[in-house]
Amino acid sequence: MDHGAYAGFTQRALAEMASKDGLTTRVEDVAEATWRAVTDRSTQIRMPAGADAVAAATTA
Repeated sequence: MDHGAYAGFTQRALAEMASKDGLTTRVEDVAEATWRAVTDRSTQIRMPAGADAVAAATTA
Protein backbone atom coordinates (compact mmCIF):
# COMPACT_ATOMS: atom_id res chain seq x y z
CA MET A 1 0.00 0.00 0.00
CA ASP A 2 2.57 2.52 -1.14
CA HIS A 3 0.96 5.70 -2.43
CA GLY A 4 3.64 8.34 -2.45
CA ALA A 5 2.92 11.09 0.05
CA TYR A 6 0.78 8.83 2.23
CA ALA A 7 3.22 5.92 2.49
CA GLY A 8 4.85 7.03 5.76
CA PHE A 9 1.54 7.85 7.40
CA THR A 10 0.03 4.54 6.30
CA GLN A 11 2.98 2.53 7.59
CA ARG A 12 2.90 4.29 10.97
CA ALA A 13 -0.88 3.93 11.31
CA LEU A 14 -0.83 0.22 10.45
CA ALA A 15 2.10 -0.41 12.80
CA GLU A 16 0.26 1.40 15.60
CA MET A 17 -2.89 -0.63 15.01
CA ALA A 18 -0.93 -3.88 14.99
CA SER A 19 0.73 -3.09 18.34
CA LYS A 20 -2.43 -2.43 20.38
CA ASP A 21 -2.20 -5.56 22.57
CA GLY A 22 -5.54 -6.89 21.39
CA LEU A 23 -7.53 -3.73 22.07
CA THR A 24 -10.27 -3.52 19.47
CA THR A 25 -13.73 -2.08 18.98
CA ARG A 26 -16.56 -4.55 18.65
CA VAL A 27 -19.96 -3.95 17.07
CA GLU A 28 -21.47 -4.13 20.56
CA ASP A 29 -19.17 -1.32 21.73
CA VAL A 30 -20.40 0.97 18.95
CA ALA A 31 -24.04 0.10 19.65
CA GLU A 32 -23.56 0.84 23.37
CA ALA A 33 -21.83 4.16 22.68
CA THR A 34 -24.56 5.12 20.23
CA TRP A 35 -27.23 4.31 22.81
CA ARG A 36 -25.38 6.37 25.44
CA ALA A 37 -25.12 9.29 23.01
CA VAL A 38 -28.86 9.20 22.37
CA THR A 39 -30.01 8.71 25.96
CA ASP A 40 -27.33 10.42 28.09
CA ARG A 41 -28.21 14.02 28.90
CA SER A 42 -24.65 15.01 29.79
CA THR A 43 -22.82 17.51 27.66
CA GLN A 44 -20.18 14.99 26.62
CA ILE A 45 -19.42 15.49 22.93
CA ARG A 46 -17.21 12.46 22.31
CA MET A 47 -18.06 8.96 23.47
CA PRO A 48 -15.29 6.48 22.76
CA ALA A 49 -16.55 3.08 21.67
CA GLY A 50 -14.33 0.08 22.37
CA ALA A 51 -11.23 -0.61 24.38
CA ASP A 52 -8.91 0.85 21.77
CA ALA A 53 -10.88 4.10 21.53
CA VAL A 54 -11.07 4.42 25.32
CA ALA A 55 -7.30 3.91 25.55
CA ALA A 56 -6.69 6.51 22.84
CA ALA A 57 -9.08 9.00 24.49
CA THR A 58 -7.37 8.69 27.86
CA THR A 59 -3.87 9.21 26.43
CA ALA A 60 -4.74 12.10 24.14
